[in-house]
Amino acid sequence: MKELWQSRQRHHLTQQIKYLRLVFNDHFMIALIFLFGALGVSYANALKTVTAPLWWGAPLLIIGFWALLQMGKLASLFFAADAVFLQPQEANMQAYVRGAWRYSHVLPLIILTFLGLLAAPFAIQGAGLTIIQWASFLVALLLLKSADLSVQSMALFVGQSENNTRWYWFSQLINIASLALTIYLPNYVAIGGAVLALIWEIQANRRAQQIAQKGRIDWLPAIAQEERRQFRIYRFYNLFTDVPGMVASAKRRKYLDIFLPRQSLSPQHTFTYLYTRGFLRGTEYLGLFLRLTVIGAVILYFVNTWWLAALVAALFIYLIGFQLLPFAGQYQNNVMTFLYPVTKRTQRQAFLHLLTILLGLTWLVFLIPTCWRLGFSTLTFAATGISLLILIAFIVVYAPRRIDKIQ
Repeated sequence: MKELWQSRQRHHLTQQIKYLRLVFNDHFMIALIFLFGALGVSYANALKTVTAPLWWGAPLLIIGFWALLQMGKLASLFFAADAVFLQPQEANMQAYVRGAWRYSHVLPLIILTFLGLLAAPFAIQGAGLTIIQWASFLVALLLLKSADLSVQSMALFVGQSENNTRWYWFSQLINIASLALTIYLPNYVAIGGAVLALIWEIQANRRAQQIAQKGRIDWLPAIAQEERRQFRIYRFYNLFTDVPGMVASAKRRKYLDIFLPRQSLSPQHTFTYLYTRGFLRGTEYLGLFLRLTVIGAVILYFVNTWWLAALVAALFIYLIGFQLLPFAGQYQNNVMTFLYPVTKRTQRQAFLHLLTILLGLTWLVFLIPTCWRLGFSTLTFAATGISLLILIAFIVVYAPRRIDKIQ
């Protein structure tokens, strides 16, 4: 079983590296560098305005990191066929489950550590915590995540559903209590919160090992849970590249019919209608467009420097446009579209028309938080003007070349 786990782990890592390379391509990395730089400057400027501890600082840290503890599921790497072929080996599954438990620690602990260090300036300056208190908070956070994964591993076994529910809610109570103790107890006494987390982690880990030694895998729920976990991951990858087995669903959305073009369905408007209809009914690109637009607007609300606002708006307009470009080839595999009496040029113009409308809507949405934060001034006009120029350059210069390659 140990060799089986190691084999599956290697295959899983190979798959993740393959897709991550496609997700974090050169364009996306450049955009992320500028975006994180802009957010870092805004974060530093915001901290300079904090002269005394904020009353809501400590509760915000507790609630925020408690919510982060809910992220990160146990990666069992089970397959549907395991319910048949691994069932005779149930007595030897302890090593496999233990390997899955260890492997599931890597990403959550890295993310929690990174975010914890990132939040340290706010914790010390904004919430008034000492270094000892925040260090205890981070240690407790990592221990609590380890305990959470132990509780999740218990749910893999037969007869543990009711017990696991009780363990889950007790775990949430311990999480909140431990994090609160590390923040509200004075200085070195705050270590008590980390000690509580350590005791809970040892107890949860010991209980999980006892169940693994004697229990039998509840195959169908365990496999269904792993399939849902992997589906969420590959659905994210599918936003950037084609993932085998991932088929985007379509929904009628009759209430969006008011946005369909009203032109007659003549040859020059065929793809205008088709692209608009496909965008409104699809779940992939519409969701991507709405999520990135909302995220960009929220970030702009917290930016109070005109050049940062221009940079963030331009980057998000570029990102949204870049992620929507593959939609130009949405119907390339449909042989019926090649029977339409429509030229490639007309098809390209139809997609550019839709792309212009979408990016224009994004620009208008971004205009609201920019004006709200910066007011109506020359600098606001400059910031919105720069982002508008980027939008025009993207539509006129970059997008047509990319579309020609796609189509």
